[in-house]
Amino acid sequence: MGERRKRQQLLPGDWPKVVHRYLSGHDAETIARDFGCRGDDVKRAVRQYLGRCGELMAGFAIATVGFSAVDPRLGSRVSRALIGFIEALDAARRAENETSLQKLHDSSDQLMRAIARLRIELARSAWRH
Repeated sequence: MGERRKRQQLLPGDWPKVVHRYLSGHDAETIARDFGCRGDDVKRAVRQYLGRCGELMAGFAIATVGFSAVDPRLGSRVSRALIGFIEALDAARRAENETSLQKLHDSSDQLMRAIARLRIELARSAWRH
């Protein structure tokens, strides 16, 4: 019998590499095998990393145009929509069926609406200043 490899925790320093591979089309299980962790660990890292990026993006927009110009909840909305889209995309990759494709369609619609709302708020703020 071969030596069993010990599962390790996915370190936050590896998250950018994991997210890049995930968004490039690799499935969570393949990435997990390469990093010696579980597929759920990969999905959690993607959600957390993209969630932080969404909050940073909204935070940057707020800092650039002024705190009162953009609702801080908008960053959370963008993050949730982005995470929902990534999860639906992963589900559609695993099992392409009518239900998964409809969820992907719906989540992409939510993401586009959240980004559009952010752009509208930024444009409104620019006109005020």
